[in-house]
Amino acid sequence: MATPLTDTQARFVDYVINDGPAPLDITMSTSNATAEKLLGIYHTGYRLCMLEALGDDYQALKSFLGDDQFDTMGRKYIADAPSKHYSIRWYGRGMATFLAETPPWQGHPVLSELAAWEWALGEAADAADEESIDASAFGQIQPEGWAGLVFRFHPSLRRLGLNWSVPPFRQAVQDEEDNLPLPEEQDSPVSWSVWRQGTQVYFRSMADGEDAVLDAAMGGTPFGALCESLAETYGDDAAPTAGGFLRSWVEHGWITALEAS
Repeated sequence: MATPLTDTQARFVDYVINDGPAPLDITMSTSNATAEKLLGIYHTGYRLCMLEALGDDYQALKSFLGDDQFDTMGRKYIADAPSKHYSIRWYGRGMATFLAETPPWQGHPVLSELAAWEWALGEAADAADEESIDASAFGQIQPEGWAGLVFRFHPSLRRLGLNWSVPPFRQAVQDEEDNLPLPEEQDSPVSWSVWRQGTQVYFRSMADGEDAVLDAAMGGTPFGALCESLAETYGDDAAPTAGGFLRSWVEHGWITALEAS
């Protein structure tokens, strides 16, 4: 059963976040400001706070759109996506989907890809830490154990497929370069990985076929099955190719544990 306090709080939140009716009957005017003005300060302040948070999370997107267009887009996002998390850090997590589905921005796929890229970088930076293994861990694996070997990956590791060259643009924005290389549509999608080592976030494009193998490995597919899937493309070179991918993953600190399936 709602109490007067909880009802008051709910009405205030509905007004500030959801554009609900102004709760004028529970707001007292002062000698300096009317109830309408006082409520308006909170209403406006919430949106300015959310806009600032979105601008921090999506600096390259803001640079690409310009301040005015980013403000227009941000206010629409705020109207469509009320805050539901106690931490403002996660407020912008739906931006890529919003841009991909909401007119007029849905007609410009570079925007959603740029948002997805920036969010992945932020997630990698904030992900939980976990110690990575080195190559010596494989010396304990018996020959018969390789086929059933399953890998656990670092919590920061992300993979994206991009049709636009957004990583160089975002990097140039971060480096505050004067001449920004505007994103261009590529002839075919490029797979990228994003991860963190220590406190530094890294990213790289992936070799042909590596993305599918990584997706399968992250889904729990054992090493033997990974090699079998590569056999259709690489034939007798499937095992060495898988081994090369695995060596690279270890060198980059992606793998945190080895387990038997």
